Amino acid sequence: MAGAVLLAGAGAWFLTGGPSGAAGPCAPPLELRVLTDPDLLPTVQKAADVYMARGQRHCRDVNLTVYAAQATDAVAAFRSSSLWQRPPAECPDSGDCPRPQRDVGAQPDIWIPAALSAWRRALDDGPGGGTAPASVSAPGTTSGGASGATGAPEPAGESAVRLEPLGAVAYTPMVLAVPESMPVAPAVQTGHPLGAIVSALKAAREEPVAILRPDPEGTDGALLSTEALYATDAAAMAGLEQTMAQALRPMPSTAGELMCALADGTRNGLEDRAAVLVPEQTMARFNLPAGDPGRPSCATVTLERRVAQYPSDVPVLDLPFVQVTWRGAERDADDRAGAVRDFHRWLSEDPDAQRQFTDDGFRGAGPDGRPAPPRKDSPLRAGANERAVREQIPARSGETVTAASLTDTLRRYREALGPGRVLYLLDNSTSMTDGRVWEGQGRAKDVVARSMSSLGPKDTYGVRLLAVKKGERATDAVPFGAYAAPDGARRAVTGAPLADLDARVADGIRDGLATLREGPSDDRPRLLVLVTDDEDSAGIGKKARDALVADAAAAPLVRIVTVSLRNGGCAPGGLDDRLGEATGGRCLDLSDDITTELAAEVAKAGTGDAQ
Repeated sequence: MAGAVLLAGAGAWFLTGGPSGAAGPCAPPLELRVLTDPDLLPTVQKAADVYMARGQRHCRDVNLTVYAAQATDAVAAFRSSSLWQRPPAECPDSGDCPRPQRDVGAQPDIWIPAALSAWRRALDDGPGGGTAPASVSAPGTTSGGASGATGAPEPAGESAVRLEPLGAVAYTPMVLAVPESMPVAPAVQTGHPLGAIVSALKAAREEPVAILRPDPEGTDGALLSTEALYATDAAAMAGLEQTMAQALRPMPSTAGELMCALADGTRNGLEDRAAVLVPEQTMARFNLPAGDPGRPSCATVTLERRVAQYPSDVPVLDLPFVQVTWRGAERDADDRAGAVRDFHRWLSEDPDAQRQFTDDGFRGAGPDGRPAPPRKDSPLRAGANERAVREQIPARSGETVTAASLTDTLRRYREALGPGRVLYLLDNSTSMTDGRVWEGQGRAKDVVARSMSSLGPKDTYGVRLLAVKKGERATDAVPFGAYAAPDGARRAVTGAPLADLDARVADGIRDGLATLREGPSDDRPRLLVLVTDDEDSAGIGKKARDALVADAAAAPLVRIVTVSLRNGGCAPGGLDDRLGEATGGRCLDLSDDITTELAAEVAKAGTGDAQ
């Protein structure tokens, strides 16, 4: 009975709203969805959690759901905003079927990209017009093309939103973070274009310098940095992208992931010679000493402390707060708009809100609408950052970048590593079936066929079968050429026959290199893929191996990726390992996820589905 009385009392307390005296249970809070840039996600999530918890004793009036999406996906989704509400019933034969609900997530009420340039791109129709559907209403305008009374379906790409920037909530400049041991002339550390800083850095070192940045498809900061990189030497951008692709596989999607990759002890050589384009706040957090709560968990002693160089042609990331208003979302529209603006006001003005950003190394919003100098307790003033970071952000000219120029940079980036030339050499000798590596999931033919999803209609590729009589050339399962779709090539591979002959591996590699080096003398990616059980490679003598490796290392560059279908096939010093090392390629054996890894390697040369 005592227990029943206690339970009854607790129930009455809950139903009356607890000590506040509110009548009845809590009503469902107003749900607001916040879409942000992947580089910003941890900090925006932390700020949202503090906002929801502020002053709440019992009932929460607003619930914030924070999520991130690849920057290019977010921009493309806003350009085709009607597809968010009415996705296409079916995809075209090309398979290119934008679905914002799948690619980005639920329709957001708030968008916090890393830079206002993302908002400009969402409004933009692409260079020359017609390259992307106009789908976003500028502030102060109304969306055209609303459905009539008939309820006819909207065409793909029609506008369904209004995007209104309400102001920046914090700032962080993009920097070239250089290892402390790399000498850089102080005169070029600030106030100079990125190209001048990179040139001075390379001139000061005898060893090669690797310039790295995250995938520009992933974050706004990486895209802005890429534009400055390409302005340095447009003719060399293909070589630049190939060098980055060889250094890190796959290219990290965010600045944090890039720094974590460098902190990995298996990449010591790369870490010592890599200068990275990342937000200042990311560099600052990785510079913090061990034990500091702001230091990322992946940071290790391997990662050398870095000094920030401030390019004058890369804009400051200004974290704009964009209110997103959807057509057809009239229910609770006034309450929703009021809650969105209240959250923005809190983020940009409340000291507790600003501290969520400055504690993570961002610069707060000053009263003049410019970045405020870091406080004494900011990570930007802690430890090594006292010397590595400038208190005042240098003047820069990069704020003049346009939506059209960034769209063009993305186009050039996508074309820099493609269209490519890819040739598969497939060992079809009888030992492949004896070793049970010829047919079936994860076996030779399946691995090759599935990796072809990384190839597109602009790529040139083919598949050669290596088991032939001595003195004869390899036969083609798929003749070297361009194909509108890979389906026919896949069927040809899965139907490829075995031959009761030895595989002529050395001859196949020499002929394959010659084929890939024919044609245009440009920097387009060239990839030779050897899939073998290595039985017939064992008969290649040392002198012949040395000559083969020397031929592979010659110009123009052809990356060689070997898939060895036996344990230990990638042992150091073996032919497969040496070919990969000499060409910037790779050797995959049964210790790797060869299906996934080969598709990723082919994607670096192809323009198909894989990323």
